[in-house]
Amino acid sequence: MISKFRSNKRIVLAIASSGIASLLLPGGKTPHSVFKIPLQPDKTSVCFFDKRSEHAELIQETTIIIWDEASMMNWLAFEAVNYHLKDICDNENAFRGKLVVLGGDFRQILPVVAHDSRESIITATVHQASFWNDCRVLHLHINMRLRTSD
Repeated sequence: MISKFRSNKRIVLAIASSGIASLLLPGGKTPHSVFKIPLQPDKTSVCFFDKRSEHAELIQETTIIIWDEASMMNWLAFEAVNYHLKDICDNENAFRGKLVVLGGDFRQILPVVAHDSRESIITATVHQASFWNDCRVLHLHINMRLRTSD
């Protein structure tokens, strides 16, 4: 997907919730470096960059955000990004109406909630975000990397 959009001269933000996973994406970065999210987000968290900066301009011109390992991020981080995108792009749609692909396997990795219960961990997932009902969930049934060419 990244290559397809970039070959059409579109700006793609390729991010992954862990530094290791971000190294596997072409031009990949972590959401903390791209959006300046606090490491321990809470309900009042915001992204720490000016809406009139070059960084904000890049995000405004972005066509698609591909966020790998999204299942391991706390929903409060997504809310901070969503709020900031709405602010810098002057648009009230979720993620300013940008195409956002959240990849991850909720059966493998969940957010880390230190010294808390299983219920608290489930409550920290992206499913709790205000925009979740606007999301379209797609399930992959074939591992394309393992698929042999016909």
